[in-house]
Amino acid sequence: MNIVLLSGGSGKRLWPLSNDTLSKQFLKLLKNEAGEYESMVQRVMRQLRAAHPGVNVSVSCNITQNDTLQRQLGQIETILEPARRDTFPAISLAAAYLRYPGFSC
Repeated sequence: MNIVLLSGGSGKRLWPLSNDTLSKQFLKLLKNEAGEYESMVQRVMRQLRAAHPGVNVSVSCNITQNDTLQRQLGQIETILEPARRDTFPAISLAAAYLRYPGFSC
């Protein structure tokens, strides 16, 4: 099984806290069980790994957000979107990437 986490967004809903490079999913607003703050993407990844240990998880994000994603999650398999085009193109790109390893835009 492959799980793809869609991590897009332009950061407009929580402006001025979020912006183009630090969208809402990267803001450390949530407390974990240890009382430490974590972002939504960190929480979802932690929950996925706990629920499905050993499963292949890829994260689809815009190329401009890759550095932030890598800082928060460490070395993770990413599917980089060259431009923001909403949900359906992100899903299509992820499907092509999973079907044809090494696929890129």
